[in-house]
Amino acid sequence: MFYLFHHIPKTAGTSVRVALSKMFQVHEDYHKNISREEMERYVKDRINLSELTERDILCGHWNIIGGRLWEKYPEIDDVPVRKIAFFRPPLDTALSGVRFNVRNGHISDQRANEMLLKRVNYFATTLGCDSENYRQRIDSYWHVGLTSRVQDSMDFIADTISADRVKVARRNVTDPASVQFSDAAIAEFKERSKFDQEIYDYAASVANTAYDAIRQSAVENQ
Repeated sequence: MFYLFHHIPKTAGTSVRVALSKMFQVHEDYHKNISREEMERYVKDRINLSELTERDILCGHWNIIGGRLWEKYPEIDDVPVRKIAFFRPPLDTALSGVRFNVRNGHISDQRANEMLLKRVNYFATTLGCDSENYRQRIDSYWHVGLTSRVQDSMDFIADTISADRVKVARRNVTDPASVQFSDAAIAEFKERSKFDQEIYDYAASVANTAYDAIRQSAVENQ
């Protein structure tokens, strides 16, 4: 059995990965850039899952065509693994993603509205799910967390594996005021991302149920 962190970009993933590195042996499976050659190499360059143990955690975005988690590792639901993922509201995730790309010079701020709309239903695309199977896809994760409660999640993971708790430091944070978006673009994003909102709402319900159970267990064990 091993652990897997599905690092959905702009959901506090960098902060989580650094914290996880203090609990596990981290094996990174990230693509370095978006060139055709790199994508082809990345898709073919698989990590041997059978060699991972309960002290190992595999981390990656798995968010490119052909390299999504269930594409790169089609056997993932048939191996002993505890998958972890975090979610935040779709609009917040998308705005942060665009700001990140502007800050790092990948796009100009003049293209912010355009790039925002390219992130419509990003959760559905990354998870490779549709309206028929998104609940099943989310339920396949051992722990679904919320960005707003990341410390609670990390404490739970540490306690589960009998590791020291780790204070999660905020990393790779974007400034909300750094890029301006039009009201029209935001309204269009919300209208076209209703499915992602449905995915988030379900993930949040799963996460909050888990947080309630963790809190109740802590009370009972006092």
